[in-house]
Amino acid sequence: MNELITYEDLKLTENNIFRLKILLPTFGILLYLFSLIFKFAKYPLTPFLYISLFYLLFIILTHYLFNKIKEEKVIFFLLSISLIEIIIATFVIYYTGGITSYFFVSYFLIIFNISAFRFPNYPYLISAISYVSYLILILGQYYKIIPYVNCLTSEVYNINYSIFYQRGFFVGLFLLIFSLYANKVIKDLNNERKILKLLREGSLLLTSYIGDRENFLKSIAKIAKEIVLADSSSIIEYRDGKYKFVAWENFDDNVIKDIEEKMNLTKPVNLENIREKKSVMKVDDVYKLSYWIKIENVRSYIGSPIIYKDEVIAILNVDSKKPNNFSESDVTNIEILSKIVSTITEKDHLFNEINELNRRLEDISVKDYLTSLFNRRKLEEILKYQINIFLRKKINFQLIMIDIDNFKMINDNLGHLEGDQLLIKVGKILEKNIRKVDYLFRYGGDEFIIILPDFPPNDVEIVMNRINSQFKEEFNNFSKNYKINLSYGYLSFEDFYIDITNKNPENSYDDDFLFFNVLKYVDNLLYISKKLKHID
Repeated sequence: MNELITYEDLKLTENNIFRLKILLPTFGILLYLFSLIFKFAKYPLTPFLYISLFYLLFIILTHYLFNKIKEEKVIFFLLSISLIEIIIATFVIYYTGGITSYFFVSYFLIIFNISAFRFPNYPYLISAISYVSYLILILGQYYKIIPYVNCLTSEVYNINYSIFYQRGFFVGLFLLIFSLYANKVIKDLNNERKILKLLREGSLLLTSYIGDRENFLKSIAKIAKEIVLADSSSIIEYRDGKYKFVAWENFDDNVIKDIEEKMNLTKPVNLENIREKKSVMKVDDVYKLSYWIKIENVRSYIGSPIIYKDEVIAILNVDSKKPNNFSESDVTNIEILSKIVSTITEKDHLFNEINELNRRLEDISVKDYLTSLFNRRKLEEILKYQINIFLRKKINFQLIMIDIDNFKMINDNLGHLEGDQLLIKVGKILEKNIRKVDYLFRYGGDEFIIILPDFPPNDVEIVMNRINSQFKEEFNNFSKNYKINLSYGYLSFEDFYIDITNKNPENSYDDDFLFFNVLKYVDNLLYISKKLKHID
């Protein structure tokens, strides 16, 4: 089926045309009955009755079949029926007085029906077939091959050149004029439906790009160019008192850069007007405006505001190489698109706000409120991930647990606020001395954990010596007065894994078991380290 018309649309149009078509032969039958009753006809109308009955049965039969035919065959069926019907209608018109016949209305209905199919040039085909059939009948009459009897008057006469010319000329002229008009209607309908389809599909596409700013803007520029058949299009954003191109179609990047520089030297009048009035603007020939920044291949222009929270945040522009190229319909379509974009922009901003809120909630759920380091919940996720990486790819990692010696003395003597500041500063020292690929966690209280993926075991001491050195430098006074320092225990997961699986081979691939025990092991190593320093 023609993509420009739906089956439902076609069915509705066909049903409406059927009601009009059926009036013609019905009128013919009533005319015959009234002529019998009131005796107003000079000649018997029996042939006229037969033609009306035949035409009525044909219309009813084809309409019945139309409602029974499968959807995918509807267009072919209707075209075939239209071709047959136009020939029948031509014979009916010919034998009921030609252009003076009231059956001539059937031409309107058949061609109008064809228009509903939305296929350009079909009215010409139907008119040509009818006219050829009509000429054949006239020629047949002229050469006395086909007899002629007017069903309305029962008049029999021979045709001459004058009658031949008059009858052929006026019928042909009518068919030509009406087919031209019908074809224009088809093209206009197709164009409008195509635009509506672009707007509908464009809306869905733009909605799918919510949260993807780059593709969102590119798609707007592309859709705008297509719906008005423009040569180029662009979106200009207004922010902090400056105009900036954020998307464009069919413009050279250097041209865009040049225009942008000129726009911000002298405020562009067209953009300022659109922004201040918050309304669409059409210019038939930009060369006639002295203030316009002249661009090659831009003569006519439409600009429409994109509004968010009652403020113009951007302007959608379409351009044509030809002056006076855009119609009022084009203006309306661009305005509709910009309103759709404004609505989707609100959703996009809401989406970004929700994402930001979700990100903050995620941070709250996985980050320590005091130090902003990852918390125990995130530790479980990352540590299990590293364990599974090791199990699949044998990529080793180092695990360090760090504790602040005598931290309780700081809280007891200086207060918890001072203790909190100490924890924050320790977190920053640790963060400075690890790589971006490493992970740092506040495990609880004054304990921290570091995971070093794919890190040499022998280099752990180098890292800890650097951390200890910075710690002593930062907290020299605290170290003297309260004997605070850092204690730590660390292990290579590979060594731990060999040891634990030798003892528990059935748990070799149990990440919960490995997670629990690796923390237990490293905690024990930290405990040993503190004991060696005689610290509880």
